[in-house]
Amino acid sequence: MSNTTISIITVVILTVIAVFILLNGKGEGQKLSEDQGIPYITIAAHRGLSGLAPEETTPAYLLALEIGADYLEGDVQRTKDGVLVMFHDDDMTRASNIEQVFPDRAHNTIDTFTFAELQQLDLGSWFNKAHPEFARPSFVGLKFLTLKELIDIAESGENRPGLYLETKSALRYPGVEKEIIDLLTQRGWISKTDITLKPGMIYSSLDKDGAAPIRVADGPGKVILQSFEDESVRIMKELAPNVPRVYLVDQELEAEKGGWKALIDIAKSHDADLGPIGYQAWSWRNKEAHKNGVIVHHYTIDKPWQMKLLRYMGTDGIFTNRADIALEVYRGQKMLPIEEYFKKINY
Repeated sequence: MSNTTISIITVVILTVIAVFILLNGKGEGQKLSEDQGIPYITIAAHRGLSGLAPEETTPAYLLALEIGADYLEGDVQRTKDGVLVMFHDDDMTRASNIEQVFPDRAHNTIDTFTFAELQQLDLGSWFNKAHPEFARPSFVGLKFLTLKELIDIAESGENRPGLYLETKSALRYPGVEKEIIDLLTQRGWISKTDITLKPGMIYSSLDKDGAAPIRVADGPGKVILQSFEDESVRIMKELAPNVPRVYLVDQELEAEKGGWKALIDIAKSHDADLGPIGYQAWSWRNKEAHKNGVIVHHYTIDKPWQMKLLRYMGTDGIFTNRADIALEVYRGQKMLPIEEYFKKINY
């Protein structure tokens, strides 16, 4: 049997399984998710629509907003002069031209640069080289985005997505949790009292009309905070107990902490949920988490067959670089040609 035939059979089987699940039952984590006002199945635009635009930049987030992702997801770091900016990596060589602009400091971390220095960097040209099939002249010269500007984007459209924010390398940035929470509180994204689930509000992606505007930011799950560092998750609970939080994990952390159940126990100790890597998406793991009252959002899931398989395995949501594909898979949303969305955001 040829590899092509095997691939076709695999896709058909996964599709049949996914359709069966969608028609005949909802995941065990649905009630757990909806009790927090978190959409089920959650579609978090990982660093924006970063499969089609440079990650954590204005066009990536505007695209995610325009197509209707549930959350704009991103990594918060802090500059030397105290500005909260969106950037994933510990060093900037992969996703900027720092080696040309600051050759002697190319591998330095963000906290060693002022915001003005970072604004000299180009965060778009690398993407055009790495992904020529999606390259655009408008990506050249893209600048760092601040957390304030990301909030502005989330508030700028007909869709009202939530914010899914990671404290990146949190131990390097003492006090960053408070700074993030204070800013979100000032902007009205975090309340000191619980937000009540609104009657008639649909928090299930499986039940939602794909053409209807996203309203995640109108509910209690409008902000989710996340970190790989359990101490940062503990601080999040202490400072903002009403805000959902996620303990991010991978195989290395699982081995270090003593197994899957140990990760669940750590999450529970902080009233947190889990964000495992996709390789940890086995159904028995998800069931164990659900049995303990913990929802699971897996990263980073970009292919339709992966999305369907994880639905079968019992995921409650995914981080994805291709939220457009996830919307088609999980909601049956009919997407416009991607060029139409670029026209809408003027890129």
